[in-house]
Amino acid sequence: SLSGEQLVISNSDLLKELVHNYSRMSRRRVVFGFRVPYGTTRAQTAHIVAQTRSFIEGVEQAQFDRGHLVAFGEFALEFEFVYYVLSADYSVYRNVQQQVNFQVMDLLDEMQVRFAVPTRTLHKGDSSEPAAEQ
Repeated sequence: SLSGEQLVISNSDLLKELVHNYSRMSRRRVVFGFRVPYGTTRAQTAHIVAQTRSFIEGVEQAQFDRGHLVAFGEFALEFEFVYYVLSADYSVYRNVQQQVNFQVMDLLDEMQVRFAVPTRTLHKGDSSEPAAEQ
């Protein structure tokens, strides 16, 4: 096991379960997404997709698969990206994922676009000013 102890499983129990053998992987698939708030312009949105793709393509151990603005969510524009880390090593996988995440954070900081958080606007009576609740 990951913690070092030996596990003993009977053949009959083993045959009842699906076994994942991660040591035989040649690559790892990464699916990740993030959200930006409504009010982000179309040009900014297209730039986010293009730059995130560029970040992934610039990582030596990564192979870009796809990246899109996938939804107009309840409170934000939602993105999804898929790429492969060309190594079975879990540490390499996490290092690549972290590198891409930091680059996305830097991009959004540079663009002055925040990650979206769930928000709800409440309208009370005849007030012309909505009260925001987070």
